[in-house]
Amino acid sequence: MKLKFSNKILLLILVAVAAVWIVIELLRSPGRGNLPELLASCDASLAVRIEIERNGGKEKVSLLREPDGWKIQLQSGKMAMTEPGKVENLLAEFRAVKPQRLAGTKESKWPEFKVDSSGARIKIFHEGQEEAALDLIAGSITTIGKNEIFTYVRLPEDEAAYTAPGMLIANLQSDESSWRNKTLLDADPWQIRSVTIDYPGDSTVILVKSDSGKWIVNGILADSLSAEEYVKKLSRTNHPFFADDVDPNSLIQPLMTATVALDESKVTTISVFSDPESGFLLRSSENSEAVFADQPQKLTKKIFVSQLSLMGMAPDPDGGHEH
Repeated sequence: MKLKFSNKILLLILVAVAAVWIVIELLRSPGRGNLPELLASCDASLAVRIEIERNGGKEKVSLLREPDGWKIQLQSGKMAMTEPGKVENLLAEFRAVKPQRLAGTKESKWPEFKVDSSGARIKIFHEGQEEAALDLIAGSITTIGKNEIFTYVRLPEDEAAYTAPGMLIANLQSDESSWRNKTLLDADPWQIRSVTIDYPGDSTVILVKSDSGKWIVNGILADSLSAEEYVKKLSRTNHPFFADDVDPNSLIQPLMTATVALDESKVTTISVFSDPESGFLLRSSENSEAVFADQPQKLTKKIFVSQLSLMGMAPDPDGGHEH
């Protein structure tokens, strides 16, 4: 009986060891190491290039780290600044990814998890290395339990797919506009102390916040609701349309300028230039490399308002500027 019992114990131990070995092998990608180790080795501070592909490689975005920050390589070959913090957040998200569950081990499951050509492939390259530090396919999003959201992920060389926490694919956009810095002004409304708008012909509108918190326009008490609404909209000014064929250095003499003074002596200047094709071109000192195209002139009208509008009086029909 002792021998039989010992044999049973030994058999159970062997089965347990075999099970552990199988799990380890499933978490290992042939020739590349296991997935958790690859994710852990992806150091955001060493990343210098990121490539994102979707639709089987037909859509592609290249992000490169340069001395003045992360930039996106446009289809024209030019480089443009990315939205502040967006690339860093992406790197941090992938640095925190930890595969939790094995979802499938066969290629036949790829379409269901969208970890085939329909998924998003991201490659992260470290400084001084030709081979990607991380090459991962992110697929569809699934819910496990009540509030747990996961993304299916797979290494390109591996048949096995896993679930990882988060909505990874949502941040892997393959269009240029989603990555670009669209900012003309980014501030909190309470930070704005004054706005000085210079129009052609030496005409100026000056909106100033007094020590008592009231808004004064050209020495006259402004309508508080109108002024506060204007400042609120102005504080977060973004625009998704660019004039990439225009050299920013060729824009010298502006038609109009808006100078926004913030707390801590920070000043942002937004300038408007005439353009026969797009109507108006805009530049901002906060995003100096970008030239914005404003053909409908909605952006210009949002920033460059009249004294009458700040006093709560109806503006003229075409949004002009009776100063």
